[in-house]
Amino acid sequence: MQKYQILIKLRSDLCVSDGGIYNSAIDTDVCYDKNGFPYIPAKRLKGCLREAALELKDWGHKLSPDKMFGCEGNQTGSIRIGNAYLINLSEYEALVNKYKGHMLLHSQNILGQFTYVRVQTSVDRETGTAEENSLRTIRVINKGCVFTAEVSMDDRQAMEEVQFHSLELCCRALRHMGISRTRGLGEVEVTLQKAADHGKDLKDADGLKDADESKIADELKIADGEGEEPEEQKSDFLEYEIYLHEPVICKSVNGEEENTMDYIDGGKILGLLVKLCKERSEADFQKLLSEKNLKCSNAYLSDGKQRLVEVPASLYSVKNEKKLYADRSVPIPDGDDAPGEIRQLKPMKHCYVFRDLNGVLHTRSVELQESCHHRRPEDKSIGRACDEESGNSTFYQISSITPGQRFRGYVMASPDIIKIISQCIRENPDIMLGYGRIAEYGSASWQIIKTEEKKEIRKQTVREFMIKLESPAIIYSSNAAYTADWHILAEEIEACLNIRSDVVEERQKFINYTTVGGFQVTWGMRKPALEAFDKGTVLCYKCREAVEIPVGETIWLGERCAEGYGEATVTAIEKSEKRDYYCERITETQDSDVVTCNPDRIPDTNPEYPLKELSASESSFLWKLCMDKFEQYVYFTAGSNAWNDIQKPDWDKEVLKPTVSNLLLMCSENSSKQEVDLAARERFKKKAEGKKDKETSWNQINSCVCEQARELPGRFMNEYGVEDFHIDQELVEFFYLKEYLKQLKYALRHEKEGKDS
Repeated sequence: MQKYQILIKLRSDLCVSDGGIYNSAIDTDVCYDKNGFPYIPAKRLKGCLREAALELKDWGHKLSPDKMFGCEGNQTGSIRIGNAYLINLSEYEALVNKYKGHMLLHSQNILGQFTYVRVQTSVDRETGTAEENSLRTIRVINKGCVFTAEVSMDDRQAMEEVQFHSLELCCRALRHMGISRTRGLGEVEVTLQKAADHGKDLKDADGLKDADESKIADELKIADGEGEEPEEQKSDFLEYEIYLHEPVICKSVNGEEENTMDYIDGGKILGLLVKLCKERSEADFQKLLSEKNLKCSNAYLSDGKQRLVEVPASLYSVKNEKKLYADRSVPIPDGDDAPGEIRQLKPMKHCYVFRDLNGVLHTRSVELQESCHHRRPEDKSIGRACDEESGNSTFYQISSITPGQRFRGYVMASPDIIKIISQCIRENPDIMLGYGRIAEYGSASWQIIKTEEKKEIRKQTVREFMIKLESPAIIYSSNAAYTADWHILAEEIEACLNIRSDVVEERQKFINYTTVGGFQVTWGMRKPALEAFDKGTVLCYKCREAVEIPVGETIWLGERCAEGYGEATVTAIEKSEKRDYYCERITETQDSDVVTCNPDRIPDTNPEYPLKELSASESSFLWKLCMDKFEQYVYFTAGSNAWNDIQKPDWDKEVLKPTVSNLLLMCSENSSKQEVDLAARERFKKKAEGKKDKETSWNQINSCVCEQARELPGRFMNEYGVEDFHIDQELVEFFYLKEYLKQLKYALRHEKEGKDS
């Protein structure tokens, strides 16, 4: 498939807002990633191009906006647009990775290189003054910045040529984007070109990938069998891991786009495999459809080493104690083993867990994000979203899984099918998942972790065991109806394990419920919403006599097992040694990146790398970053020194005030420190009354400025870990003089106000 690039040049400042704010200081903010680099979301770009297509159609051009960009319902567009990123982003990212953790590379410092903050207010038309409480701030991207977005089209040659011509017209017609288009913001020049025309600076798929794709593979490698080709001739089990490059929307049946599931359900994996097999060959497609033992598990959060699972419903957290929990499936010990006090318990919140080699419980949660979008009214003369009777113009938000996270699942099938699936994965490492895949959402990559032949199931003889659902289970009763009755679930388990009901002495239940649904793309209809048993559900059994069960194995219960429903594990309940009833758990967090696909860019939660000295001369980007921080450093240093210097007893404050005013005027009229020196000597050498005192005051100021400015570059480099920051000392002195005089003026005014009060 031919890749194309949309090149966006900003002819004026631009604000593409994401609906968020920064620290209550910015009322309307731009979109930027965790490193601080601004970008233009693909949905905004696609919406603007669609509007351009509608206008061109009105002007008589033969375009089909619905076919190009999709429309409401299930009609997917034939053009896929990625986020638009800075043209030299790969170079900037390399520098950020090289000096990862350096204090100057804070996201807000980087963002300040490409943006600035505007302050505006509303005016009362009657009085001509600013309205009360109308002051607001808006961050905008600097005029002159250049962005690129990757575009992919239908790979059929005839269709591709038509699409390219149509999209090229839309790009040429697009002149404005973002907010405040009628007030000078958002003027752009947009062109479409082949990706190869622009060279290596353009990013890979969806404007996200770095040239070195091996970094992604390194993040996903598993120590076992690393670098070896897996033996697939007899394998009936395949484990894979997915890495999210973009947010992924997994719609929840309870909330459309407003709520997303925090895992990738097996139905999406099954649908993806069917699509890839069909594209590969009709024979592979038919084999996959006829496979009776095919099961695609849900892909749950991974820590890079293992697949995490839902916290068991039998685990309860201790109220007002974040680290303590108790297992309700275990009776409270009595006698000498009884806990000191009985604490109040509450169900543990939804999370994913694993136990380490010492049996300590670790919990993690999937990071989700909310993105704000809006649909403009049909009347395009209105440049904002507003309430309409038709409901076509509205604000809405989309919930999605934050990119930069890993999810792991597996597929079980016959060896022939596993071989086909493994070939599909290797041939298609880059995939699209979830909803909204034609813009901004869904880009991911996956690779095989391992394939193996499942050993023959060995049963153990036990009297007590536990069944835990690892995925939602849809249970069909004997009355030909779906049910959420736990007794029917127990019957399903006992039938699967071949246990007679009269053998069971006691059942203990910890039930989670959920609603499952789906969408049938072929029919264009929703699947029925069903009440089901949710993952984490636990049933504990105690039998009158020993029974043989597959301890440690996975069993499948209920309906739609091929889509990942009904996965359950069997665990023996053993009489453990003496232990505390209340146990500690470890809550782990992960820092995922908002818009990147390169795992090397994910910042460590607790970085262990040594702090490198940043070389300011390495690139113009780092030089500007250091220069901005140096200006701030000069400002604060001048303020501190000025307030200390006016306390010197030999400084005449009555003479100092007019001298400072004269010098500030000289600084505004001259362009260098040397010119200010000449102007001051010329002005103060006169023998008029008071001139001699002003000359003395100027000499005191000049002496302090020269001495303090001489040390500034070296002190700055030492304090901020910078090297090779060479700057003309004359410029430093002139800049420092201006800031020093301003601070002297404020200090003198503050001292006078203090005496008057």
